[in-house]
Amino acid sequence: MSFEENQPVVRTALLMRCANCASGLVQPAEVAQDADGVLVRRRCPDCGHQDLVEADPDLVYAWLQRTADRIARAPRIELAP
Repeated sequence: MSFEENQPVVRTALLMRCANCASGLVQPAEVAQDADGVLVRRRCPDCGHQDLVEADPDLVYAWLQRTADRIARAPRIELAP
């Protein structure tokens, strides 16, 4: 399991909170999984903080499913041509 950058990895169970500003809007940007575990690159839309965390696969799956459900239920936005 690897990401291109040599960013430090933090092990956490607090996937949905920004480590910098504690915002609950932190977003999964990239996910990698292998036999050793799951890495998630996260981005906070409030403060712009980005980090790389290692977390329990079941927690990551639940978070990704919740994020997908929120996107599916979001109101449609009409964009001008």
